[in-house]
Amino acid sequence: MSILVMTTISVIIPTRGKHSLLQEVCATLLVQNGIETGEIEIIIVGDGLEEPEKLCFTDQALPLKIHYERREHKGPASARNYGAALSSSPLLLFLGNDTKAMPDLLSSHVQFHDQHQNCACLGKIRNPEHLKPNHLERFLNQGSQFHFPEKDGLLDFWHFYTANISVPRSLFMELGGFREEFPAAGWEDSEFGYRFSKKYHIRYHSQAEVIHVHPVTLESFKSRQRQLGRDAHLLLDIHPELDTFFKIRHYPIRRILKCFLSSSAPRRVLLALYPFIEKLAYSRIVHYYFRILRYHFFFAGYQENS
Repeated sequence: MSILVMTTISVIIPTRGKHSLLQEVCATLLVQNGIETGEIEIIIVGDGLEEPEKLCFTDQALPLKIHYERREHKGPASARNYGAALSSSPLLLFLGNDTKAMPDLLSSHVQFHDQHQNCACLGKIRNPEHLKPNHLERFLNQGSQFHFPEKDGLLDFWHFYTANISVPRSLFMELGGFREEFPAAGWEDSEFGYRFSKKYHIRYHSQAEVIHVHPVTLESFKSRQRQLGRDAHLLLDIHPELDTFFKIRHYPIRRILKCFLSSSAPRRVLLALYPFIEKLAYSRIVHYYFRILRYHFFFAGYQENS
Protein backbone atom coordinates (compact mmCIF):
# COMPACT_ATOMS: atom_id res chain seq x y z
CA MET A 1 0.00 0.00 0.00
CA SER A 2 1.33 3.48 -0.87
CA ILE A 3 0.50 6.92 0.42
CA LEU A 4 0.01 9.12 -2.65
CA VAL A 5 -0.11 12.72 -1.41
CA MET A 6 3.34 14.36 -1.54
CA THR A 7 4.61 15.87 1.69
CA THR A 8 7.86 17.46 2.87
CA ILE A 9 8.79 15.17 5.74
CA SER A 10 7.65 11.71 6.80
CA VAL A 11 7.97 10.86 10.49
CA ILE A 12 8.48 7.10 10.95
CA ILE A 13 7.65 5.69 14.39
CA PRO A 14 7.86 1.94 15.10
CA THR A 15 5.89 1.05 18.20
CA ARG A 16 5.36 -1.85 20.55
CA GLY A 17 3.29 -0.96 23.61
CA LYS A 18 3.44 2.51 25.24
CA HIS A 19 0.14 3.52 23.59
CA SER A 20 -0.66 6.47 25.83
CA LEU A 21 2.88 7.83 25.51
CA LEU A 22 2.70 7.38 21.73
CA GLN A 23 -0.41 9.56 21.69
CA GLU A 24 1.50 12.25 23.59
CA VAL A 25 4.36 11.99 21.08
CA CYS A 26 1.97 12.48 18.17
CA ALA A 27 0.35 15.44 19.96
CA THR A 28 3.72 17.22 20.02
CA LEU A 29 3.97 16.78 16.25
CA LEU A 30 0.67 18.64 15.82
CA VAL A 31 2.08 21.89 17.20
CA GLN A 32 5.19 22.50 15.14
CA ASN A 33 6.61 25.90 14.23
CA GLY A 34 7.76 26.94 10.78
CA ILE A 35 6.10 24.15 8.82
CA GLU A 36 2.58 23.64 7.51
CA THR A 37 0.71 20.62 8.79
CA GLY A 38 -0.02 19.61 5.20
CA GLU A 39 3.73 19.11 4.70
CA ILE A 40 3.88 16.46 7.43
CA GLU A 41 2.90 12.82 7.44
CA ILE A 42 3.27 10.53 10.42
CA ILE A 43 3.61 6.81 9.75
CA ILE A 44 3.25 4.53 12.77
CA VAL A 45 4.04 0.84 12.42
CA GLY A 46 2.74 -1.47 15.13
CA ASP A 47 5.39 -4.16 15.55
CA GLY A 48 3.26 -7.17 16.42
CA LEU A 49 -0.26 -8.48 15.85
CA GLU A 50 -1.00 -7.97 19.55
CA GLU A 51 -0.85 -4.22 18.89
CA PRO A 52 -4.27 -2.54 18.50
CA GLU A 53 -5.99 -2.80 15.12
CA LYS A 54 -6.58 0.94 15.34
CA LEU A 55 -5.14 3.75 17.41
CA CYS A 56 -8.00 5.75 18.85
CA PHE A 57 -6.42 9.12 18.10
CA THR A 58 -5.86 8.34 14.39
CA ASP A 59 -9.64 8.34 13.83
CA GLN A 60 -9.98 11.92 15.05
CA ALA A 61 -10.22 14.90 12.71
CA LEU A 62 -6.59 16.02 12.68
CA PRO A 63 -4.88 18.71 10.60
CA LEU A 64 -2.16 16.33 9.40
CA LYS A 65 -2.03 12.84 8.06
CA ILE A 66 -1.40 9.96 10.47
CA HIS A 67 -1.14 6.53 8.91
CA TYR A 68 -1.09 3.46 11.16
CA GLU A 69 -0.58 -0.19 10.31
CA ARG A 70 0.22 -3.15 12.48
CA ARG A 71 2.06 -6.18 11.21
CA GLU A 72 3.70 -9.35 12.40
CA HIS A 73 6.41 -8.78 15.00
CA LYS A 74 9.75 -8.61 13.19
CA GLY A 75 11.60 -5.99 15.23
CA PRO A 76 12.12 -2.24 14.90
CA ALA A 77 14.45 -2.48 11.90
CA SER A 78 11.78 -4.17 9.82
CA ALA A 79 9.08 -1.80 11.12
CA ARG A 80 11.12 1.27 10.14
CA ASN A 81 11.79 -0.16 6.68
CA TYR A 82 8.08 -0.81 6.23
CA GLY A 83 7.25 2.74 7.28
CA ALA A 84 9.85 4.15 4.90
CA ALA A 85 8.37 2.13 2.03
CA LEU A 86 4.94 3.66 2.76
CA SER A 87 6.30 7.21 2.88
CA SER A 88 5.78 9.82 0.18
CA SER A 89 8.22 12.49 1.36
CA PRO A 90 11.77 13.15 0.17
CA LEU A 91 12.88 13.32 3.82
CA LEU A 92 12.51 10.64 6.49
CA LEU A 93 12.66 11.39 10.21
CA PHE A 94 12.98 8.41 12.55
CA LEU A 95 11.62 8.89 16.07
CA GLY A 96 10.88 6.56 18.96
CA ASN A 97 7.46 6.03 20.50
CA ASP A 98 8.85 7.73 23.61
CA THR A 99 10.47 10.83 22.05
CA LYS A 100 8.39 14.01 22.31
CA ALA A 101 9.08 16.68 19.72
CA MET A 102 10.04 20.19 20.69
CA PRO A 103 8.15 22.87 18.69
CA ASP A 104 10.96 23.49 16.17
CA LEU A 105 11.89 19.85 15.61
CA LEU A 106 10.49 19.31 12.12
CA SER A 107 11.37 22.72 10.69
CA SER A 108 14.93 22.33 12.04
CA HIS A 109 15.36 19.00 10.27
CA VAL A 110 13.89 20.36 7.02
CA GLN A 111 16.04 23.51 7.11
CA PHE A 112 19.14 21.46 7.86
CA HIS A 113 18.66 19.36 4.72
CA ASP A 114 18.01 22.48 2.65
CA GLN A 115 21.52 23.59 3.64
CA HIS A 116 23.36 20.23 3.69
CA GLN A 117 23.01 17.80 0.82
CA ASN A 118 23.48 14.04 1.13
CA CYS A 119 23.72 14.04 4.93
CA ALA A 120 21.96 12.44 7.85
CA CYS A 121 20.94 14.86 10.60
CA LEU A 122 21.09 13.75 14.23
CA GLY A 123 19.06 15.96 16.54
CA LYS A 124 19.46 16.44 20.26
CA ILE A 125 17.93 13.87 22.62
CA ARG A 126 17.53 14.87 26.25
CA ASN A 127 15.65 13.70 29.32
CA PRO A 128 12.70 15.56 30.87
CA GLU A 129 14.02 18.38 33.03
CA HIS A 130 11.48 17.85 35.81
CA LEU A 131 12.60 14.26 36.45
CA LYS A 132 15.69 13.73 38.55
CA PRO A 133 17.67 10.81 37.06
CA ASN A 134 18.74 7.94 39.24
CA HIS A 135 22.43 6.99 39.20
CA LEU A 136 21.91 4.42 36.47
CA GLU A 137 20.20 6.97 34.22
CA ARG A 138 22.91 9.50 34.96
CA PHE A 139 25.53 6.96 33.92
CA LEU A 140 23.71 6.35 30.65
CA ASN A 141 23.35 10.09 30.03
CA GLN A 142 27.11 10.52 30.22
CA GLY A 143 27.69 8.77 26.93
CA SER A 144 26.83 5.14 27.55
CA GLN A 145 23.50 5.47 25.74
CA PHE A 146 23.54 8.78 23.89
CA HIS A 147 26.58 10.98 23.46
CA PHE A 148 26.50 14.45 21.91
CA PRO A 149 29.32 16.87 21.12
CA GLU A 150 29.40 20.39 22.51
CA LYS A 151 29.12 21.90 19.02
CA ASP A 152 27.19 21.02 15.88
CA GLY A 153 29.23 19.21 13.25
CA LEU A 154 30.36 15.89 11.86
CA LEU A 155 29.81 12.63 13.74
CA ASP A 156 30.92 9.03 13.38
CA PHE A 157 28.56 6.15 12.58
CA TRP A 158 28.03 5.19 16.24
CA HIS A 159 25.88 8.33 16.50
CA PHE A 160 23.18 7.11 14.13
CA TYR A 161 20.51 7.17 16.87
CA THR A 162 17.04 6.39 15.55
CA ALA A 163 15.40 8.24 18.44
CA ASN A 164 15.85 11.48 16.43
CA ILE A 165 17.60 11.28 13.07
CA SER A 166 16.60 12.33 9.56
CA VAL A 167 17.93 11.10 6.24
CA PRO A 168 16.95 11.72 2.61
CA ARG A 169 14.62 8.97 1.50
CA SER A 170 16.60 8.40 -1.70
CA LEU A 171 19.80 7.66 0.25
CA PHE A 172 17.98 5.40 2.70
CA MET A 173 16.52 3.36 -0.16
CA GLU A 174 19.83 3.32 -2.04
CA LEU A 175 21.48 1.61 0.93
CA GLY A 176 18.65 -0.87 1.38
CA GLY A 177 17.42 0.40 4.75
CA PHE A 178 18.10 -1.34 8.04
CA ARG A 179 19.29 -4.93 8.18
CA GLU A 180 16.26 -6.89 9.29
CA GLU A 181 18.28 -9.77 10.72
CA PHE A 182 18.59 -7.80 13.96
CA PRO A 183 15.71 -9.00 16.16
CA ALA A 184 15.66 -6.07 18.60
CA ALA A 185 16.72 -2.46 19.00
CA GLY A 186 20.44 -2.03 19.51
CA TRP A 187 22.91 -2.50 16.69
CA GLU A 188 20.61 -2.16 13.68
CA ASP A 189 20.95 1.63 13.64
CA SER A 190 24.73 1.56 14.16
CA GLU A 191 25.07 -0.98 11.36
CA PHE A 192 23.12 1.24 8.97
CA GLY A 193 25.14 4.24 10.15
CA TYR A 194 28.34 2.34 9.36
CA ARG A 195 27.25 1.67 5.78
CA PHE A 196 25.89 5.21 5.43
CA SER A 197 29.11 6.84 6.67
CA LYS A 198 31.18 5.10 4.00
CA LYS A 199 29.51 7.27 1.34
CA TYR A 200 27.84 10.16 3.17
CA HIS A 201 28.14 12.31 6.28
CA ILE A 202 26.29 12.26 9.61
CA ARG A 203 26.02 15.68 11.24
CA TYR A 204 24.73 16.87 14.60
CA HIS A 205 22.14 19.68 14.72
CA SER A 206 21.27 20.57 18.30
CA GLN A 207 18.27 22.77 17.41
CA ALA A 208 16.34 19.68 16.29
CA GLU A 209 15.41 18.51 19.76
CA VAL A 210 13.27 15.82 21.37
CA ILE A 211 12.52 14.85 24.96
CA HIS A 212 13.23 11.18 25.64
CA VAL A 213 10.66 9.84 28.13
CA HIS A 214 12.31 6.54 28.95
CA PRO A 215 12.81 5.74 32.64
CA VAL A 216 15.49 3.11 33.16
CA THR A 217 15.30 0.44 35.84
CA LEU A 218 17.92 -2.09 36.81
CA GLU A 219 15.86 -4.86 35.21
CA SER A 220 15.43 -3.02 31.90
CA PHE A 221 19.14 -2.16 31.88
CA LYS A 222 20.13 -5.80 32.46
CA SER A 223 17.79 -6.99 29.72
CA ARG A 224 19.04 -4.46 27.18
CA GLN A 225 22.72 -5.17 27.83
CA ARG A 226 22.13 -8.90 27.45
CA GLN A 227 20.34 -8.27 24.15
CA LEU A 228 23.19 -6.09 22.92
CA GLY A 229 25.63 -8.85 23.81
CA ARG A 230 23.61 -11.49 21.97
CA ASP A 231 23.24 -9.32 18.87
CA ALA A 232 26.93 -8.32 18.84
CA HIS A 233 27.60 -11.70 17.20
CA LEU A 234 25.44 -10.72 14.26
CA LEU A 235 27.06 -7.30 13.92
CA LEU A 236 30.55 -8.81 13.94
CA ASP A 237 29.53 -11.53 11.47
CA ILE A 238 28.42 -8.80 9.05
CA HIS A 239 31.35 -6.45 9.74
CA PRO A 240 34.26 -8.41 11.31
CA GLU A 241 36.44 -5.30 11.13
CA LEU A 242 34.35 -3.72 13.92
CA ASP A 243 36.03 -6.04 16.41
CA THR A 244 38.70 -3.36 16.61
CA PHE A 245 36.08 -1.54 18.70
CA PHE A 246 34.64 -4.47 20.68
CA LYS A 247 37.97 -6.30 21.11
CA ILE A 248 36.20 -9.61 21.73
CA ARG A 249 37.09 -12.13 19.03
CA HIS A 250 40.78 -11.53 18.38
CA TYR A 251 42.06 -10.10 21.63
CA PRO A 252 43.12 -12.91 24.07
CA ILE A 253 43.27 -10.74 27.21
CA ARG A 254 39.80 -9.33 26.50
CA ARG A 255 38.48 -12.89 25.98
CA ILE A 256 39.75 -13.88 29.42
CA LEU A 257 38.13 -10.80 30.94
CA LYS A 258 34.91 -11.62 29.08
CA CYS A 259 34.80 -15.14 30.52
CA PHE A 260 35.36 -13.88 34.05
CA LEU A 261 32.90 -10.98 33.91
CA SER A 262 30.13 -13.11 32.40
CA SER A 263 30.27 -15.69 35.20
CA SER A 264 27.78 -15.82 38.06
CA ALA A 265 30.25 -14.92 40.85
CA PRO A 266 30.75 -11.23 39.91
CA ARG A 267 27.02 -10.96 39.16
CA ARG A 268 26.09 -11.81 42.75
CA VAL A 269 28.54 -9.25 44.10
CA LEU A 270 27.50 -6.52 41.66
CA LEU A 271 23.79 -6.94 42.30
CA ALA A 272 24.30 -7.05 46.06
CA LEU A 273 26.11 -3.71 45.84
CA TYR A 274 23.43 -1.97 43.75
CA PRO A 275 21.18 -0.70 46.63
CA PHE A 276 24.22 0.83 48.36
CA ILE A 277 25.53 2.41 45.16
CA GLU A 278 22.22 4.23 44.58
CA LYS A 279 22.50 5.80 48.05
CA LEU A 280 25.95 7.27 47.41
CA ALA A 281 26.63 10.64 45.85
CA TYR A 282 27.46 10.20 42.17
CA SER A 283 31.22 9.90 41.80
CA ARG A 284 33.89 8.22 39.72
CA ILE A 285 33.48 5.09 41.87
CA VAL A 286 29.75 4.97 41.06
CA HIS A 287 30.49 5.54 37.38
CA TYR A 288 32.95 2.65 37.22
CA TYR A 289 30.58 0.40 39.11
CA PHE A 290 28.00 0.86 36.33
CA ARG A 291 30.64 0.32 33.66
CA ILE A 292 31.50 -3.04 35.20
CA LEU A 293 27.79 -3.87 35.58
CA ARG A 294 27.24 -3.07 31.90
CA TYR A 295 30.22 -5.21 30.82
CA HIS A 296 28.96 -8.11 32.91
CA PHE A 297 25.51 -8.31 31.36
CA PHE A 298 26.80 -7.52 27.87
CA PHE A 299 29.34 -10.35 28.05
CA ALA A 300 26.75 -12.65 29.64
CA GLY A 301 24.52 -12.07 26.61
CA TYR A 302 27.44 -12.53 24.26
CA GLN A 303 28.30 -15.87 25.88
CA GLU A 304 24.71 -17.07 25.39
CA ASN A 305 25.25 -17.03 21.61
CA SER A 306 28.85 -18.29 21.68
